[in-house]
Amino acid sequence: MRGVADLRRELSVRGQEMALANKLLHELTAGETPSVIFGPNESRQHGNFYPASYRNICAHPEWRGRLTKIHTASRTARAGATWRWKELDSANSSDALLMNIFCSRRALRNPALSSMLGIPSGLVPQFGFRPRIPLRSGKTDRTEIDMKIGDLMVEAKLTEADFQTAPARMIERYRDIEEVFYPPNLMLSGDVIPNYQLIRGVLAAHATGG
Repeated sequence: MRGVADLRRELSVRGQEMALANKLLHELTAGETPSVIFGPNESRQHGNFYPASYRNICAHPEWRGRLTKIHTASRTARAGATWRWKELDSANSSDALLMNIFCSRRALRNPALSSMLGIPSGLVPQFGFRPRIPLRSGKTDRTEIDMKIGDLMVEAKLTEADFQTAPARMIERYRDIEEVFYPPNLMLSGDVIPNYQLIRGVLAAHATGG
């Protein structure tokens, strides 16, 4: 994905400008291009969320649970940090972007948006949906789909550079791989699978009848 580095820089600059202009609780990660980490305030507002969406997230137990996932960089946060960073506190979070859009009642009730996505209006999205894709072992995997709304499953990307690569064995363990794909066509040199997340997404759709 071209322009990822430029997008990260712009998000960093704009995030810092917004935080300072609006006196929002925030911290910066380490590095040449720091990510802006926003925090909630006492008025139940959060600099990384559209206010109406954030109110709805806080009022919905399953959505609210997504706010508790710890950010991997929280371990290296400076000693004076006033809260433990969460994944969705980051201005670079694609999950936060997705929830900002789809946790707004206006979006859920917007017939034009629903028509564009091919789903009925008024549906309630599920975030972190686990399709339980069958494995050859008889078990299911722990894949999480960023969002499921009706029959639509969404994998969100913001500053990620690709859809991940994986060794062939990661794909070969899926029970229905030969039914859905022709496996030799998925390989790169050295038995490496490109676009691993997209392949899992197709298998998830197959497993759920989507």
